[in-house]
Amino acid sequence: MLGKDVFSPQPPGFYTLLVAGDAALGHSLNALRSEILVLALLGLVGAYLVGRLLAGPAGGLGAAALVALSHPYSTFAGKISADLPAVAIGLFALAALLRAQRLRDERAVGALAALGGALFVLSALVKLSLLTLAAPLVAFAFLRPRLSWRGAVAAGAGGAAVAVAFVAGYHSGLHGIWRGAVSYHSAARDVTGPGTSFGDNVRHYFHFFDPRARNPLAWVGALGLLAWLALPPAPRLRLAPLWLWAAVSLVFLVTHKPLHDNHDVLIAGALGLAAGTSVGAALERIPRRQALLGAAAVAAVLVMGYVKQFRDLWGAQGPEPAEVTWAARELERRTGRDDLVATDRPIIAVLAHRRMPGDLVDTAYLRFRSAYLSPKQVLDDIDRSHVTAVVAARAFRDRPEILDGLKRRYGIRLRYGDVTLYVNRRSNPSPASGR
Repeated sequence: MLGKDVFSPQPPGFYTLLVAGDAALGHSLNALRSEILVLALLGLVGAYLVGRLLAGPAGGLGAAALVALSHPYSTFAGKISADLPAVAIGLFALAALLRAQRLRDERAVGALAALGGALFVLSALVKLSLLTLAAPLVAFAFLRPRLSWRGAVAAGAGGAAVAVAFVAGYHSGLHGIWRGAVSYHSAARDVTGPGTSFGDNVRHYFHFFDPRARNPLAWVGALGLLAWLALPPAPRLRLAPLWLWAAVSLVFLVTHKPLHDNHDVLIAGALGLAAGTSVGAALERIPRRQALLGAAAVAAVLVMGYVKQFRDLWGAQGPEPAEVTWAARELERRTGRDDLVATDRPIIAVLAHRRMPGDLVDTAYLRFRSAYLSPKQVLDDIDRSHVTAVVAARAFRDRPEILDGLKRRYGIRLRYGDVTLYVNRRSNPSPASGR
């Protein structure tokens, strides 16, 4: 049970998505990566719908194109992390509520508003950073007060229904879920060291938006901001909530500790949406000749950006490191399909088709540094779960207490590069392959 038997550093919505994708697409690592890719593509559809509702077809196309271009949206399109799915769902929540404001049929308004509220809560239950989406939602409600009180009630009811469903489904693990998804990250803010200070975050974003770093988002953001400022007052005000989301997201990330690369997906989605919609809105309001010139300039920016993104994606591809594949191969060969294993690099257990004790599925450095995991807890879990083999590749390797404990518990030690496999001989080995 999530939160009770399995440590949960994210809200339960992310794991629910993974379980659903695993069941629908097949029980494999590639299936889960395919699910994230599908959600990334759907996120572009959500961006198009938002842009179209606010600035017509050009706004929709601009929003979808610039979100796709914004770094690191595409980089995380094939990686199993919560940030991109949450942004994709949030874009559909925004689109549903914007559409509900345009309708006059109360039943349709109620249905779309309920859907929007449900999707907003779901996005936050996938990644808490999507609570920043509340800023544009509230702003749109004030700027475009055409949603009836019934629609507002329906939106609240839709969000409440999703929240209640998750509470009911995970009621026995709520304490652990809160501890992992909220308390753990609150404690992590007090961790000190390189890359954990406000100044480090500021420097990160100075580099992130530095045009010399060849980050397409630097061009995209500047282009979109100029386009938005050039709009007449009425359409500029209409798009202001999108820029508010980008600003709130940036403030949230600058003050977030510790900051990791995956967190940048939020600013990519928010800023790409605002910039793309603004560019589309500007192109629709200028004479055809100037619009063609503007479209050509935008196309040049897009081409340069897509080339950069393609290079980034190409560089991110490739096989797992040799030491990871070696550890997975040895782990699969020397353990049985029903044996529990432990590793501080979970991809090794996944590739070996082996399960891990629930509290050891996440043994990141941050859990140790924030005192949410100790060497004693690791060794106690290994004993309690009768773990057959342990792979020390990162955090375990840097903790002498864990290494000393593993040496006492396991008779065989195999080493490849910086990775060490600890295992005991099996008198009656079961089939090594789980597939």
